[in-house]
Amino acid sequence: MKTTKLSELPILPQEYDLEHYFKIQYPVARDVGMSDSERRLVNGLIRYYQPDCIIELGVSTGAGTLNILNAISDQNSKLVSIDILEELDDRMFHRVGERALREFSDHPRWRLFTGVDASEIIEGLDIKFDFAVIDTAHLHPVESLNFLTLLPWLNDGAIVVVHDISDFWDQPDNIAPLHLFSTVCAEKIIAGGDDWHSFSNIGAFQITQDTRKYIRNVFDALMFKWNAFPFRDIANVFKLLNKYYSNENMMLFRKAFIANIGLTYTSLDTLKQLPEDTIFYGAGRNMKGFLSIYEILDIPFNFKIWDVDAEKISAINGYNVSQPDFITFAQNHQLILITISDSIIQSTIERTFRMLNYRAFAIIPPDLSPIKYFDLLLSQ
Repeated sequence: MKTTKLSELPILPQEYDLEHYFKIQYPVARDVGMSDSERRLVNGLIRYYQPDCIIELGVSTGAGTLNILNAISDQNSKLVSIDILEELDDRMFHRVGERALREFSDHPRWRLFTGVDASEIIEGLDIKFDFAVIDTAHLHPVESLNFLTLLPWLNDGAIVVVHDISDFWDQPDNIAPLHLFSTVCAEKIIAGGDDWHSFSNIGAFQITQDTRKYIRNVFDALMFKWNAFPFRDIANVFKLLNKYYSNENMMLFRKAFIANIGLTYTSLDTLKQLPEDTIFYGAGRNMKGFLSIYEILDIPFNFKIWDVDAEKISAINGYNVSQPDFITFAQNHQLILITISDSIIQSTIERTFRMLNYRAFAIIPPDLSPIKYFDLLLSQ
């Protein structure tokens, strides 16, 4: 891995080693993901720096992965690709990474992980990376959390490419890449515009000791309004970051989390004072989000979790899941909180348990975001 500063590159990355770039043909269809000049920037940086280990967050169809694999085809570089999805809604491609899998399904130096967040597996990989491509949800705070997750495993001098840094012009909510790119302390370079964009939409920065020293900048940016609530993975992210960042930075994380889910002192007290015999019904994504709130705010969770699929889902976030009791009448109007989004299932469960003398409430209506959890609970 070369150590040249980005500001001292002898040639613009998107113009470097184009002969190798054109060894494969890229489709013009919408599955490409990156424009030609954007792919050439990634290719040029990899060809010049020759990183030993590369990590890619956000795979989608695998068109970007195909570009990376071509760039390392005659190098000894290894690539790890991670995507939280397993399947896509795209009519042309269904599997995450399908474009790359068609060409490189048996590539000996490529590992593809789908259906997981990087925070779940990064420690187990036990790899230090020299190069990273972050191209994930674009909804704040996802890209910032992606980077904070990666930083402990990035070598000094590592290059980080961030895609869609100007995507918010077309889609205002897609501000996360720019939040990350503008707040991180590092040497930076951006590619010029092209036929797709009249202005730059991709950039790269280089990790230095100052990146780590001034990482608070990225934590401060978490206070900007969240356009996404990554509750499925937020507890995993928090646990991981808590190991590698200061108490001061993690306090900023908690404050941003509390502000963005709309917690008030009143609703926080309600959360802490639920009756001891309260039952949560549902062991899916919404329940993961609820447990994340307890874990991040360090509030003990000592309640039962019921789910009809308890045989398959024996535990969630480390908490046991049991089969529901649809026979025994509740004592003292016991509280049961339903975390299932489907309105039909909600109504059925509510009716069933109210007939059994429970105070049953669906606290995750499908038309409300998680920001309404607590206000809704207080209104019941």
